[in-house]
Amino acid sequence: MERHEEYKDSHIPWVGEVPAHWEVRKLKTLVSRKSETGKPDGTVLSLYRDYGVIPKDSRSDNHNRTSENTDSYRVVGIDDLVVNKMKAWQGSLAVSQYDGIVSPAYFVYRLTSSKIFPRYLHYATRNASYIPEYKRLSGGIRPDQWDLSPDGFSQILYLVPPYEEQVRISEYLDRILDEIDALIEATVKSIELLEEYRRSVISEAVTKGLDPNAPMKDSGIEWVGEIPVHWAVEALGLRSTMLTPMRDKPEDLDGPIPWVRIEDYDGKHLSCSKAGYGVSQETIDEMNLKVYPVGTVLCTSSCDLGKAAIIAEPLVSNQRFIGIIPGKDLTSDFLYYLMLSNSERLNTLSTGTIQANLSRKSFEHLKLPFPSIEEQTQISRFLDQQTSAIDELITSRKEIVSLLSDYRRSLISEAVTGKIKVPGVK
Repeated sequence: MERHEEYKDSHIPWVGEVPAHWEVRKLKTLVSRKSETGKPDGTVLSLYRDYGVIPKDSRSDNHNRTSENTDSYRVVGIDDLVVNKMKAWQGSLAVSQYDGIVSPAYFVYRLTSSKIFPRYLHYATRNASYIPEYKRLSGGIRPDQWDLSPDGFSQILYLVPPYEEQVRISEYLDRILDEIDALIEATVKSIELLEEYRRSVISEAVTKGLDPNAPMKDSGIEWVGEIPVHWAVEALGLRSTMLTPMRDKPEDLDGPIPWVRIEDYDGKHLSCSKAGYGVSQETIDEMNLKVYPVGTVLCTSSCDLGKAAIIAEPLVSNQRFIGIIPGKDLTSDFLYYLMLSNSERLNTLSTGTIQANLSRKSFEHLKLPFPSIEEQTQISRFLDQQTSAIDELITSRKEIVSLLSDYRRSLISEAVTGKIKVPGVK
């Protein structure tokens, strides 16, 4: 990409040199904060890091509740700059293309300078190289409660090219980013299809077996349907023992025996804490903590139900799990795949209005199909091969999404800091 003919020092540490004909302006010379309220019937807007400002009801993944009384919601107009004061340090700010209202937790700014093109300001404020500065200007007890300082925010320096050049930069980014976003969306969709296929392969194998010609019978389990005639149907508690963890969290987590959380799940086997958490034998004895033996299938019993992993090293966990220890007629590998295939069912059995929970008794009474040990081993080996191949495809596609996302961020940064001269700029 072509560069500009002459550059100068911007005196902005995270930006460096910029085109010599560009201005450097404080945000407060471009916008002013507005606090207009009193339009409770306005369209409620949400601010996404990935999508910017959009109507809240346009997406199904926004679980933030709208207040019953929206009289105090701030009014947003087209071309207003909207900032989530608690998540600005994560890049949650954008110029709106919609009229509407937002939560009082947002800052809203009106453009006051004729020198700034709204769409350019949108990209300039979302430049990833500014994130550390937003973080520096945010403070609080813990990150999820950090608030951006409005005074500090107003003092931030931004680059202001000639107006026509801003328009060209914005049009270029709109066009190229639309193409990148389409590629990302298509790749993410292919990942979702692969994950769905993975689940179907597992479900088919652990409920129908590997012999397509095997005679079948009704399992008596509504969500399973028919199973091979020689398979048994029993409650999980008859083929295993359950180990439930203590509710109390150890104060000292510097010991050698891993103490794991849901965040530590990463594949079929689980052997360590990603955060390095662990407990000592002394803590285990004092608190009577339950240690899961190798071969235990550790399943989530709260919040994110349906996850499972085989314990590869003795460890302990927080209270959001249940350890299922296979008996003599059940292998750890088959049980692992069997529990994965029942993730949807586990969620329907859960209780709790705020977060899903599943009791030990529910796990023990769960009716499941069981083939012989020999057939369990064959099915597990088959699924190891099949899921490994699918996982490789998923990993490669996730890498593509990551590369495209990185390129997207770098393109915005290079365009709004003048490191590249976009087509159409003289």
